[in-house]
Amino acid sequence: MFYVICHFPVNMTEPRPFEMNRLVDYLQHYYRKGVFPFKPYTNWLTYSKKPSEYFNLREFAFIIDKDGEEVHLRYRSFNDAFEFEKELCRVSPHKLDLGAVYNYVPKEGRNRVDFRAMERELIFDIDLNDYDSVRNCCEGATVCGKCWKFIVVAVKILDARLKKDFGFTALLYVFSGRRGVHCWVGDAKARKLTNSARSAFAEYLTLFEGDKMDLKGKGRGKTIIHPMITDCYNVIMTAENGQLVKDMVIEQSYLEKEEDTLKDCKNPQLKEELQRIFTLSKPESRWQMICLKCDEKTWRSEREKLKDQPDKLKNLPEPPSDEYKLFLLQWVLSRLYPRLDVNVSTGVNHLLKSPFCIHPKTGNVAVPIDAQKVHLFDVTKCPRIDQLLEELDKVKEDEGETKENRKMLAYKHTSLAPHVEIFEKFVEKTIGKM
Repeated sequence: MFYVICHFPVNMTEPRPFEMNRLVDYLQHYYRKGVFPFKPYTNWLTYSKKPSEYFNLREFAFIIDKDGEEVHLRYRSFNDAFEFEKELCRVSPHKLDLGAVYNYVPKEGRNRVDFRAMERELIFDIDLNDYDSVRNCCEGATVCGKCWKFIVVAVKILDARLKKDFGFTALLYVFSGRRGVHCWVGDAKARKLTNSARSAFAEYLTLFEGDKMDLKGKGRGKTIIHPMITDCYNVIMTAENGQLVKDMVIEQSYLEKEEDTLKDCKNPQLKEELQRIFTLSKPESRWQMICLKCDEKTWRSEREKLKDQPDKLKNLPEPPSDEYKLFLLQWVLSRLYPRLDVNVSTGVNHLLKSPFCIHPKTGNVAVPIDAQKVHLFDVTKCPRIDQLLEELDKVKEDEGETKENRKMLAYKHTSLAPHVEIFEKFVEKTIGKM
């Protein structure tokens, strides 16, 4: 974890496996002891309006376990924050999903013929399962530090596009608890988008049809690419001063086999030149050489370094042509550009896992993460429900059971605290986004 908390001891040992059979008990304590951040959470969903004007029109879905089967209790709605907290503590659902804001109170209006979803945050869903064709370290539900870097790239690109291209500012990134990230856009103009407008957003940001990347319609001719695509490429290539993409190319073994590296290279001259990089034994050297031949910034940087060394400068390759640059752009984006689940983005009434709910298989909390520090987030040390309860019990044991700490905001005394702080900053940004 990339935060330091002084209220509880740091466990330097490997965490014990999560006991799924104790989830019901954990959930009851998680909600009833105040570890779930009810106040900032309900402040968010109120958007500075009276509960009767907004909060009570929101659909909540409780997912409970009944004899090993998931039962979805949809169209739950609550008059105010107190009623919501009371019911969530009573039911302690296995999962908590958020839906749209409707034109009628959901629990009363679902049978009306004109009952319809009016608003919902614009949401983007990134799941590592969708990277299985390009991630070689893990597959399926397994996640490690190496494949988390795909999420890092996705967050950096999505954050840049949403701010630069559309002017959104109220952005919340939430780790799903297992292998993905959700982006919630809380600006009013995002919440009020129609389904067709959401589809347009998703189409603009999507470069893949299944596993295949398609830049058609994103530029003109063979070498003129839409500025958005070029900017995404630059975001990847410059992240962490170029170290992020370099690490990913090496860790995912993208330059191990000549046939895999060059299978999409259609230029005979470039292909012949790039075949020579495989005489270099180290993948780091291969990456440096391919960038020298195909990336203009790398070429210019190298020329600047060698400007006082004429003997070495004369061995520098020719500046990359547009076709060479296009090859590397496509090569990088086809492996690292975000894979978005467009179905989550396009429907106003689509349900999605709520921030701070618990993943029932891992016990992890769906925690907000800082987009600027996403590369520091360690998925193996995500706050886990059983550990949070232990941290809370330790605080009470050390300080004694008093009237004051019985009413304390419990999450402030656990490793959930810094994630709630990130969430509160997001909520503050939504106040002026009505």
